[in-house]
Amino acid sequence: MDILSKKTIFSNIMKIVIFLFVFCLFIFIAHSNYLLFHTLAEIFFIIVKISVFIIVWNTQKRTESYFLLFIGISFLFTGLIDIFHTLAYQGMGILVQTNVNTSSQLWIIGRLMSSISLVIAFFFINKKFKTILVFISYFIITLLSLVLVFHFKKFPVTFIEGYGLTKFKIISEFVIIGFFLTGLILLYLNRSFFRKVTISFVAIAIFIFAIAEIMFVLYNHPYSLTNILGHLFRILAMFFLYWAIIDIGLSKPYEYLYKRLIKNRKLLGKKAKQLKSSNKDLESFTYSLSHDLRKELRIIDGHSAIMKSKLGKDPEPFAEHIDKIRTSVLNISEIIDSFIHIYNITQSNLMFQEINITDLASEIIENKKELYKDVVADYKVEENISIYSDIGLVKILFENLIDNAFKFSKKDQGNKIEVGSIIDRESKIIFVKDTGLGIDLKYHKKVFMPFEVFTDNTPNSTGIGLHIVKKVVDYLQGKIWFESVKDKGTIFYINIDRSSDEKKNNFAY
Repeated sequence: MDILSKKTIFSNIMKIVIFLFVFCLFIFIAHSNYLLFHTLAEIFFIIVKISVFIIVWNTQKRTESYFLLFIGISFLFTGLIDIFHTLAYQGMGILVQTNVNTSSQLWIIGRLMSSISLVIAFFFINKKFKTILVFISYFIITLLSLVLVFHFKKFPVTFIEGYGLTKFKIISEFVIIGFFLTGLILLYLNRSFFRKVTISFVAIAIFIFAIAEIMFVLYNHPYSLTNILGHLFRILAMFFLYWAIIDIGLSKPYEYLYKRLIKNRKLLGKKAKQLKSSNKDLESFTYSLSHDLRKELRIIDGHSAIMKSKLGKDPEPFAEHIDKIRTSVLNISEIIDSFIHIYNITQSNLMFQEINITDLASEIIENKKELYKDVVADYKVEENISIYSDIGLVKILFENLIDNAFKFSKKDQGNKIEVGSIIDRESKIIFVKDTGLGIDLKYHKKVFMPFEVFTDNTPNSTGIGLHIVKKVVDYLQGKIWFESVKDKGTIFYINIDRSSDEKKNNFAY
């Protein structure tokens, strides 16, 4: 047995010895002078409650336990109720116009607040709350209770001289017992968050509190034996509860945090498995949907082409409508491709490498020339542009930006499409510039929103390309912005280069 273990055992033995001495002293005082016993017992409860609040409040950053914090705040305000209960007790003669009923009313208020708070606290074992709102709530409840008892005298009667306890008092005590037993059940259900010794102490404390409340149902006079036993049981319960909270709050807070971390890890693992399964289902559904839709679109497009070829010598009345059908088919096909792109962006694992933007942009421009044969433009790509990023996503990014430059070019006019770079501090910013149709100022805020089309001159535009561009940039944790003037052109700036991060990492090693 190491020195630390010996110190712990000795410390625990000393706690028990001191408590037994104090407990015996309370029994002796109760036998000699009940009023003094009641006053000292209530002072003991008040000191313990305020001490618990102070301990919990000052260790909340270390324990991160909102369960304990809630208990601590409730103890502060029920301790305040206990002060008024003590001062209003028969024989004290401190508060005027008070009697046995007054102190009994305050007793019920305090016990109801304590037992209900215990139940509510369990809902904050793995959740947070705004401390100020809890403080305000308890303050309002406490103030209203005191006003109802002392000023308006509207709180239900709990004790009648010569008769004893009222039905309200008896029912309230059993309700309190019910809340304590509910707390015992919740403790068992949440046992994985606490140490075994802590669970034992809290369970014993709650059980003894319930027994104490039974004692307070049986008395017919404030100085009766059952009243004494009830207070002695409360002293015993408070000892176990105080020890448990000290054990969590001061002695073993990191073990409590570790248990909560393990619990959260298990929940996170379970959620991750569910998410993985959902992603597989989504991937399967996406593939199936795109495959089936493409099949139907190919059939529509094929039949449209056959119809156009069989219209004979005068196809003009129908050709325009057929062309519109085929254009719509192409648009739907492009939308499907776009959704698959968006899905792939969110599912991809980033693989950073050196990327030659000059070669990539030149290749894309050559492909677009074949696709947009009616576009007349001068093309310029700066030499030796390279960035450090993910090749798959960067390709999607420039495919869409350069496609936009072609798509929104001016018909039968000289257009310029340029890809270049500028250095801003340590960052390399790539730009894609065109002198096409541009974007009206009133649409600038909607540029990256899906399905937004800013001109009627391009019927084959789906309004989703720039949305994909923004998704890619966000996923790469970069930045994108633009300048555009209607009928003069647009320039997009992209900062996705991670070269500086790579240099820092290499320097760190």
